[in-house]
Amino acid sequence: MRIAPTISALAALLFLAAAPAQAQIFRAYLTLDGSDSNPCTLSLPCRLLPAALTAVADGGEIWMLDSANYNTGPVTIANAVTILAVPGALGSVVANGGDALTITATGPVTLRNLNILPFSGNNNRVGVWKTSAGTLTVQDCNVFGLQVGVVVQGAGNATVMRSVFRDNVTGIQAVDGATVGVWDTLFANHEGYAGRAVGNVSTTRLSITRSVSHNTLGVAFSAEAGNAGSVLLDVSEARIEGNDATATGIYLFTSPGSVGIVNVSNSAINALDFGVYAFGNGTTKLFLAGNTITNNVTGVAQLGTAVAESAGNNAIRNNTVDVSGTLTGVGPF
Repeated sequence: MRIAPTISALAALLFLAAAPAQAQIFRAYLTLDGSDSNPCTLSLPCRLLPAALTAVADGGEIWMLDSANYNTGPVTIANAVTILAVPGALGSVVANGGDALTITATGPVTLRNLNILPFSGNNNRVGVWKTSAGTLTVQDCNVFGLQVGVVVQGAGNATVMRSVFRDNVTGIQAVDGATVGVWDTLFANHEGYAGRAVGNVSTTRLSITRSVSHNTLGVAFSAEAGNAGSVLLDVSEARIEGNDATATGIYLFTSPGSVGIVNVSNSAINALDFGVYAFGNGTTKLFLAGNTITNNVTGVAQLGTAVAESAGNNAIRNNTVDVSGTLTGVGPF
């Protein structure tokens, strides 16, 4: 009879239709000799980051096992993931034809032990641009040669630790609602800013702790508030050193209607044009405690409506001009 093969074929089709799609894996692997047609397992690794992002489950990990570049163009990270190069491997992500990494994920994203840099001719790009809410951790990474190393924009929250930013125009930029904390990080040879916080429509927060800005030609750490926005900058246990007569260590600016608050504590600021510069047309408050501000052209400058206060335990000495404007003593704490 002819009916049996027909039933068998129908049963096979139903079985295939009911079979689940291949499950995503918790840990995906990349190697120099991998192939993107592989499933990104340890025995059959992939070659490039986009393939691994497709294979890995939300909240999973991507391990780079060899020293190599792991992308050929812009990469978007849409899900929670940890991306890391294993110890001893130089895992690189390059900006080529666009920004290197754009993060749209609302879940946590971690970048660990990576080199983030531009491909030849792409120095005007961003290394990591976070446009979404959620958390970003950048740990033990080298970020260099870019227009901006890391941008966090909007409601995003980022932590940067034990990393090196060098030879960028701007190292880290927090914009309009972002909260960024930086610990134990080196910024070297920046043309514009080592770290910059800009708040034009909401409150932006940037904190710098136990970190160094060396030879920044523009401003080491800047807080700028415009329109009805606000910005909060906290610099603690930092060293800001320069060799350029036009550079500024800490810069605070507010436009009318905005709010800017900067606290600088237990930090050394030296060999600059301005050690600390506070200029306000809005609500502008600068507070200094326990700092050594020396060998600058101007140690502390206060202009406009800015209120500049010293806890009384600052050493502002051996500058060409120690204080320009009004620095109000508020006693030790």
